[in-house]
Amino acid sequence: MSSLLTFPQPDLSALERVREYFRSRTNYSFEGSYIIYDNDVTGCSFTIEFNPFGDADEEGNPNHAIGFILNYNRSKTFIREAIAEVSAFNKGFPGKFVNEETENLENFGAERYFANWSRANDKFVRDFIARPDCEEAFAPSAAIESAWAWNAACDTQMEALEEDVFIAPVSRLRTVTSSAVPCGLWTETIPAIFPSFVERLAIGTSSKYQSSSQNQSTDSHTIFRIVPIEIVLANTDFEKRTVSSIPTYATSDEVPASLLKAIEFITPGLSNG
Repeated sequence: MSSLLTFPQPDLSALERVREYFRSRTNYSFEGSYIIYDNDVTGCSFTIEFNPFGDADEEGNPNHAIGFILNYNRSKTFIREAIAEVSAFNKGFPGKFVNEETENLENFGAERYFANWSRANDKFVRDFIARPDCEEAFAPSAAIESAWAWNAACDTQMEALEEDVFIAPVSRLRTVTSSAVPCGLWTETIPAIFPSFVERLAIGTSSKYQSSSQNQSTDSHTIFRIVPIEIVLANTDFEKRTVSSIPTYATSDEVPASLLKAIEFITPGLSNG
């Protein structure tokens, strides 16, 4: 289920200007008659549809409109990012939107829309969790908010540091208890900074193997091992820093041999060829 946030446009020339607007912005791509917003860093994605009401109204007049399709059963970090994009669009193309419930034209208010979407979303989430066939992993809202804020600032902070260091994005890892814990990433040859709230690190080490091709060349791939943060901290020298007001651990070098030895027999690796 989703919320359709529709902004009527006065004419076809407005639609052309809308297309140019989205082409100029990051994280947008065109797929047929749809525009896709997809932020790889934060995980937020949604679809924009042209003329969601059809080509014409009952009297034969063309319907020129832009519809933001904002799905439910999402975290509130999703809708905050989506609303920021909608607000930017509405600033560039002033106009009212169609209220789905009343079908009346209204001024767009970010806070009011957030409250209405959140209220409907909470019901969808409760109903989804209550299903007997639900097999999804869940995380506390605070943990999702922290990961979203960290990921959203990763690129900016990495540029601001002006040093050869990787600010690791945070994903969520499903455990045997079906909870989703925050997990960072660290590859063996890159100094890294990751937030102190992560509970696991995916540590990548390279491995060489013989190619099956005729020239028998030696290729390499990366093995990732999921390691509890306690083991990482016990076997690595870290500097405590604050990045974007978030406490972090910073490494000054590549993954140390002592840590590689400690994790060697923890768990089989996941190969990324």
